[in-house]
Order: sequence, then structure tokens, then C-alpha cells
Amino acid sequence: MQDQFYKGYSEKTNISVFDKKSYLRLDIKFAEEQRENDVLTNAVQEKILGKNLLIAPLEYVLIGKILYLGNVEDVPDSELFEYQDVIDFLTLFHVNKEKIDFTLLEKKIKELGLNTTLKRLKEIKLE
Repeated sequence: MQDQFYKGYSEKTNISVFDKKSYLRLDIKFAEEQRENDVLTNAVQEKILGKNLLIAPLEYVLIGKILYLGNVEDVPDSELFEYQDVIDFLTLFHVNKEKIDFTLLEKKIKELGLNTTLKRLKEIKLE
């Protein structure tokens, strides 16, 4: 585990740590960019399984999904739903709609130049 950590750190890659006693997986990403440092600065404290953990705010998770997807303007709907990040975004978005800080979300997405992706995803209704 320690070797895996140092290798991931030196290569600036993600590390996944699997819990052998459950279905939980911990993903570790080293902050290298200002955007990543913003996520850490704005992390929220949640109590999970009796432990206080800092987690990325909902808006930053949604931003990450859109950033990973990039511009999906020319992707047909039939293909769009094959992307797990689209399903993840839509699920998080619709379940938490009343909790989302839309001003922050839209501002950050505009800075990334991905307004059309956000607009398109927001227009998709889950039934």
C-alpha cells in the first residue's frame, strides 16, 4: 500500500484503495492545479461511519463530471447515455437540485468554457 502511494505521488496519478471488508473504495488524487486546490479549500466536513471526513462539495463533483466529459455538443443522445459520468451527473443533479449553488456551478463552468455541456445536461429529464 505504501509503495502504491509513493508511486502514485511520484507519477502524479490517482490511487484507488480498496477495503477488503466492504464495497468501499477510496480514490486519492493529488492536487496539482488551482482548480484542485479550490476543491480542497471548499471541502465540507461530513460524519461518515462515525468518522469526520472532508469531502468535495456537490458543485465541485458536478464540475468534475462536466470537466471529464468535455464538450458533448455533437454527441448524439443515444451515445451520451453510454457515458457513466453522464449518468452520475444526472443522478446527482436531479436528486440534489434544491441543494445546488447554481451561481457557483454556472460561474465555474463558464470559466472552463463548458456552458453548452452544462446546458445540455440540465435539459435532460430523468423519468
